[in-house]
Amino acid sequence: MSNMLPYQLLLETKGINAKDLSAETKAKIKKIESTIRGVANFGKKDENGDYIVGEATAKKISDLDKEIVEGIWDYIDSKNTPAPNQEPKKEPNAPAPNEEPKNEPNAPAPNQEPKNEPNAPAPNQEPKKEEKKESVGRIGFFEF
Repeated sequence: MSNMLPYQLLLETKGINAKDLSAETKAKIKKIESTIRGVANFGKKDENGDYIVGEATAKKISDLDKEIVEGIWDYIDSKNTPAPNQEPKKEPNAPAPNEEPKNEPNAPAPNQEPKNEPNAPAPNQEPKKEEKKESVGRIGFFEF
């Protein structure tokens, strides 16, 4: 992994082959590779043996790399989203759109009246009002 460009690292980590990408992204990859080859073949080296890259060339490589990375992410996004003619994946517990949702065991059926709970007030009785406690000035998820 020595001296890899970000697009090369992204391709490697995601396991994507450059052949699978769009034609526009492939063209940018060829362009960046030819620019790097040009620097390697015709560029000058400093006293440490590193290539001297001008500002314009460095900017060109950086801009192409950003565009290639965007193209790769577009490919990944399009690969993960279903095509319009395909049905989206259903969750195993999700009911079908034309199915009625299943009632929970404790829930009353839609055409039945709910059962009165023992602690629930009768329909003709007024519900008891709970007394509201004063704030104690706590901070966070506590009462105020």
